[in-house]
Amino acid sequence: MARRDEQQRKIDLLQKLASHRTEIAHHRAELGQQISQKKATWEKTVNVPKRIKTAVTQNPTKWLVGSTIGGLLLTKILFGRRSGRRRGKNINRQQLAKVESRGLLATVALFAAKPLLKSYLINKAKSYVAHKYMGRHQQHPADEYYEV
Repeated sequence: MARRDEQQRKIDLLQKLASHRTEIAHHRAELGQQISQKKATWEKTVNVPKRIKTAVTQNPTKWLVGSTIGGLLLTKILFGRRSGRRRGKNINRQQLAKVESRGLLATVALFAAKPLLKSYLINKAKSYVAHKYMGRHQQHPADEYYEV
């Protein structure tokens, strides 16, 4: 009788051990999933270049205006007001203002156009490569309808 009780106790302990092991495995899987989700959210928040790139592609007008204003402010801060003398020639204030405004406008235009031009050229290169190398192997749906 005592031996039978010991056997039953061992079986109960083994069943508890198995249930505890499955619970541990389940909790471990849940924790792994939570850690991976938190890691993904942290990677999204920490990846500043990607966030900036998506912001620029989603709102190009705002970034163009912001870069224009930034270029104006930067040019004014760095160069400030210039005197009326340039290269030994006397220039009146109106001519000086025209020359400064043209230079400032050129600086701002280049400063603002650089990211836009870069993204435009990258997109064109991608479409060219896709058309040149992928176009040979794909059948266009329009070709099926207009077979001769």
